[in-house]
Order: sequence, then C-alpha cells, then structure tokens
Amino acid sequence: MAEAAPWRLVVADGTTKIAAKAYEGRTDIKEVVLPASVVSIGTFAFWGCSGIVKLRLPGTLRSIDDNAFRGCTGIVALHLPDTLRSIGSRAFMGCKGIVDLHFPDTLQSIGNSAFFQCSGIVHLHLPDTLQSVGHSAFSRCTGIVDLHLPDTLRSMGDSAFRGCSGIVGLHLPDTLHAIGGEDVFYGCAGIVEVHLPDTLQSVGDGAFCGCTGIVDLRLGRLRSVGHYAFKGCTGIGHLFLPDTLQFLGNAAFFGCTGIANLRLPGRLQSIGDNTFADCTGLAALVLPQDLASIGQGSAHVGAVVGAFKGCASLARVLAPDTLARGEAADPTKVFMGCPVLAGGGLTPHSAVSPLRRTLWHQTMHAWCTAGQRRCVLAVLVVELRVDALAEAQAQDTAAPLRSLPCELWLVILQCIPRHSLGRLWP
Repeated sequence: MAEAAPWRLVVADGTTKIAAKAYEGRTDIKEVVLPASVVSIGTFAFWGCSGIVKLRLPGTLRSIDDNAFRGCTGIVALHLPDTLRSIGSRAFMGCKGIVDLHFPDTLQSIGNSAFFQCSGIVHLHLPDTLQSVGHSAFSRCTGIVDLHLPDTLRSMGDSAFRGCSGIVGLHLPDTLHAIGGEDVFYGCAGIVEVHLPDTLQSVGDGAFCGCTGIVDLRLGRLRSVGHYAFKGCTGIGHLFLPDTLQFLGNAAFFGCTGIANLRLPGRLQSIGDNTFADCTGLAALVLPQDLASIGQGSAHVGAVVGAFKGCASLARVLAPDTLARGEAADPTKVFMGCPVLAGGGLTPHSAVSPLRRTLWHQTMHAWCTAGQRRCVLAVLVVELRVDALAEAQAQDTAAPLRSLPCELWLVILQCIPRHSLGRLWP
C-alpha cells in the first residue's frame, strides 16, 4: 500500500483483498484507487470514511462484503465493475451523496439494507441478471423517481423499497410470480399507477400500504391479496378485482376512502377482518353467492373488526343467503356503522333473479332524466314478459328462450338504481 498524498489512498499492486476494517473511520481519505488485482472488499473496510469523493473500483472486483462502504456520505458517482456478482448487506448504507449509480450486467444479488437511506439516487435501473433484492435494500431512498425491475428478478425481501416516496413510475416484470416480502413498497406515496402482471399470483402483507398516490390499480390475475396490502391507499377510486381472486387478507383495503366502485369476483372464498373497513366512499356492494367466510372478528378479539365496518355510505348490499340470515356471520358486526343495517338490511341472492343479479352493476344511481326512466320502464316490461315465458317453459328444454342482449341491459342498469327496480315487479 502506498499513499501519494494524505487525502489520496492508492492500494499497492498485487493486493487481492481489502481486509476487514482496513480503513475504518478514516475521514481524511478523499480518493480511493484500487489496483486491478483486487477481487473482494472486506467487511467494514471503509466504514465511516465520510470524506471519500472519488472511488475507483477495478474490473476484477467480484464481491463487496457487508458494511464495506457504510456511511461514506461523500461518494457521488458509483460505477460498479462488470465483474461484480454480489453486494453485501449494508454495503453502501447511508451513502446519501450517491446520485449517479451504475449496476453491472453480472450482478445477481443485492444484500439486506445495501443502499438503505441513499436518498440521492434518482434513477434506479437494475440489471437483467439480478435475481434477488434483500430486505430494506433500497428502503428510504426518497430520491428515486423511476424504478425498473428486471425480468430475472425472483424475490424481493421485506421492506425492499419501503419509504421510497419519490417513486412515480413502477415497472414490474412479466415474469414475477409473487411480491412475497412484507411491506415491499410500503409508504411509496408517489406511485400513481400499479399494473400487476398476469403472472403474479400473490401480493404480500403490506406490499403497497400507505401508497396514497395510486389512482390506477390493475391487479392482473391475482389469487390472493395479503393483510393490509393496500391499506390507506386513499387515491383508488375504481377497484375491479380479478376473477381469479380467492383470498383477501385482513385490512387489505382498510381506509381506502376513495373507492366508490367495487367489483368482487364470483370465485372469492374469503374476506378477512377489516378488509374494507372505513371505505367511506363505497355506496353499494355485491357479495359473491358462494363466499365461504367474511371477517367479523373472533371471541378473543376485543374490538369489532368487521370486514366492512365503518363504511358510512354503504346502503345497498346483495349478499349470500346464509349471511343475510345471520348464519355465516353476524351482519351487525360485519357491517357495523353502515347505513344498510338501518335500512332494509341485506338483500339475499335468492330474492333477485339470476339474470338481474348477473347484470346488476353497483355503480347505478338516480342521475338519469325522466325521459330515460320512461324508456327504461318500457324495456323492463318486455323483460318481465321474458321472465314469465322462461318460467312457463321451464320444463321444456327444447323451447327457444328470448332475452335481452347483455349490452342493452348494461345501458338499462345505468339509468335506474337497482334498489328501485325491485318495486316495479314481484
């Protein structure tokens, strides 16, 4: 090792590894020059060297160990060599000065908290060779605006991008099967659009909790949504859950006050405790006929944690017969604080004919004109006759059954509220 100047560190040729804690706490070092022989940098090698401004890493470097450059707040440009395969845990933790960050195409893993609180990073483009991102790897990197995740990515640890409030553009790869870690994008309030790929099957607990900026949410072909996955995402207005969805975790959409339109898929089996609690914008709801369970809390839970507790605008609910009768769950707990309990109560599926039940759209309100209403009533008379014909020919499978086209029904149902339709015929 040779030092050309008090502030310039030039490591001697032939050195293959920078030893652990070799230059720990050397705040006087401003420039580091490593020879082409260096293969690895040990743990805590440059920890706390806050004066480093220029860092030259050789093209032979394969690994950077845990805490190697932790707290080196003066580094501005970080160009990692093409030979690098792994970055250890907390390797660049707290390096707030990094603005220019380049990852090589050879990189396969980024360790836990590797770039934790590196708030200067703006553009984060992860290489196509990357397979895993450790927990809290980029947590609190508040400067990141655009995030591209590669197709090779297989796993993201807990809180991997938690608190990255500046992210606006989020690009998830089509090969991703699960957002498995907890709180992966927790508190990323700047994200506006979330389009989940069709390959994604599950979203982990707290994945997008507190992402208040999300306006456009497309859930692909998800099968399950974890606990509090989208809790507090107040910007979501329209929520259309995919037909493949079977499980909704506790508090999954708790406090999403902007949701006005909610479509639940027919295959949905379970809705957890507080799943849609305090969704005050929700006015009408259709629960699947074959819903197996819905959250109401349990004996050991002190507070009421009903699935739709506190939905202050929810006045119309089409529910499974077992729930309407109070057998599957206690409606006073599931819908505690909802006006539907003060009105006529839940409407059981058996009270609505299958055709009308299928085409009933929960966004229907009384915004149509008187002329439109008269037109609707005229068409409903025709539909009533079709119902009567269907009943008369119920035993004759060969008889043709006339009905209204689906498109026409959708137009009808946008002109008159569903709760008013029940008064027009038995």
